[in-house]
This record gives sequence, C-alpha cells and structure tokens, in this order.
Amino acid sequence: MRRQAVCFVLGQSGITCAIERAALELLESRAPPDVAECLSAYSKHRTWIVDLATAEFSERGATRAGDLVLTQADVRFQIACEETNLPDILCV
Repeated sequence: MRRQAVCFVLGQSGITCAIERAALELLESRAPPDVAECLSAYSKHRTWIVDLATAEFSERGATRAGDLVLTQADVRFQIACEETNLPDILCV
C-alpha cells in the first residue's frame, strides 16, 4: 500500500499503476478495514482493474509522476458504463 492505494505494474510495460483505497471500497461495496483486505479486494477484482488501467493508460497516458492512478471517480464511471447504455465513445 502506498498513500492508501494498492500499487501494481501494468503487464510487461513496466508502467506503475495504483488503485486508490476508495476505489476498492466501491468495488467491494464496503470499506476494507486493513491492508490485507485491500490486497484481497485487488486480487478479487484484478482482471477488471487491469483492464480498466490498460484502457485508461491508452486513453490518457501516465501522470506527471509517471504513475497511472485509478481513482474512485474512474471506477464509479466505469461501473456506470457497464450498467447503463451509455455511448461507447464515453466509456473505456
């Protein structure tokens, strides 16, 4: 965990990514109370998280610090895309 986020490397690209604790809370529909549960939530949703990170990186690239951080807003928007008929141009 780094600054309330789980960090991971995006495939073979070497791109450092992170998903904020608040974003994991959305995926789990509850607040993971400790580091182990945050890591468990990441593991449980790993494929979905990596797919989102890959799409976000291809769309916006890395941040100034060289990291891609998935926020609560990113996750909330992607969940909304998957649950409604929003135009594909809006969703990753």
